[in-house]
Amino acid sequence: KEYLHKSGKRIPIELVVHAFYDTDGNVTHYYAFITDLTQRKQAEEKIRRQIDYLTALQDIDRTIASAFGMKLSLKALTSKAISLLAVDAAAVMLVDFAANTLQYAVGEGFRTDLSKAANIKLENGYASRVALEQHIVKVPNPTDDPNNGFLTEFFKEDNFVNYHGAPLIIKGKVVGVLEVFHRSFVKRDQEWLDFFNALAGQAAIAVHNAELIDNLQLSNDELIQAYD
Repeated sequence: KEYLHKSGKRIPIELVVHAFYDTDGNVTHYYAFITDLTQRKQAEEKIRRQIDYLTALQDIDRTIASAFGMKLSLKALTSKAISLLAVDAAAVMLVDFAANTLQYAVGEGFRTDLSKAANIKLENGYASRVALEQHIVKVPNPTDDPNNGFLTEFFKEDNFVNYHGAPLIIKGKVVGVLEVFHRSFVKRDQEWLDFFNALAGQAAIAVHNAELIDNLQLSNDELIQAYD
């Protein structure tokens, strides 16, 4: 059952009624016990979210293990990120160490193609800040930042009002950034941030696996050339 509070808030309750009888078996009075189930419901919801998170990480693990190509794995990851993190868009930017830039790899949920053209110097922008500081960066109201350059226009075009970025780290080295974008202001708790960080870790694994496969292919090519 639900109790409608005068504030308009609906509160989940448990109502238990006991009847009391006289010696002739007639009801003399009732006692009603009302329990506020808000905390129990919140605990149940948290458990459900955690199960969903763990299931999603397992699904991503299987995708990374079986997928042919890094972009396919990252595409599956960004799709999961949008669904389970309840965000409007997500993207992965990868570090180009030769050019000292961050370049767009995959993304989903964008209304424009501006993100696909992103090629950001490592000293500029929020993603660069994530990569350099090697921790989650959250930015409310990014369109209010006069020094944001490309992203200021990008956020306005896509109506984003909130940004989070997490680094993709392999053996202590940042190889990219997982970014998520919001079109509404939503407060995120530590549980959300932890799962976001876990997704960035999965993205890093996908990138690392792709590098291993590329290196293996290169070694095979070199062996074939040496044999010839």
